[in-house]
Amino acid sequence: MGDYRAMLIELASKIRPDDLRNMLFALKEVIKKRESEKIKTAIDLWDALEDREYIGRDNLEQLKHLLRSCMDGRTDGLRIVEDYEAKRAQQRQQLPFTELPNSQSPQIVYVNLPPHLIPNPAQRTQNDLSKEINFLTRNLGRNWRFFMRALGVDDTVIEHVEGQYRTVRDQIYYCMQEWIQDQKQGATKERIIQALRDSSVERNDLAAGLELGDYK
Repeated sequence: MGDYRAMLIELASKIRPDDLRNMLFALKEVIKKRESEKIKTAIDLWDALEDREYIGRDNLEQLKHLLRSCMDGRTDGLRIVEDYEAKRAQQRQQLPFTELPNSQSPQIVYVNLPPHLIPNPAQRTQNDLSKEINFLTRNLGRNWRFFMRALGVDDTVIEHVEGQYRTVRDQIYYCMQEWIQDQKQGATKERIIQALRDSSVERNDLAAGLELGDYK
């Protein structure tokens, strides 16, 4: 489990039912009532905010504001986030800096990634799932983390991809590549449809589109 996800889980353990209600009320313009009613735990709330890019690994100011204003004066939650930020800042100072020659185009530099996450061009082919992947990158949107978990993609993989790619489309694309690489012959259109229909995702519209071959 990555440090960021571990921090969110620890933080969730400090959120009381009243705190959660206060946060949902404060976020009523961000999370509409229908989806708000589905949020039962702090982890559910963190996931919903991540899906809206309201919070993220390097975007925690809004979360800290919530913790300051919705925890009845308690600071235990805020300290967890601030400790995480301090640790992350220290880690950044220790990372090696790779300077590219002026003649080269900027490239992503992978630092300390597990071997199975280092891109291998020979393993990056989309095979017969290219249409499905392109369809998902265009249409999945903020549900994508729930979908990846329903597929069986580990949170550690999701966090590494989030750290390397900024746009949701890129994150979906590269998570799908990791899934294909891991599942090999088990990576099928039917498995994608099943994950879209999972109760945590409920994108039956997209599942129906894939079943009908409608990739618009």
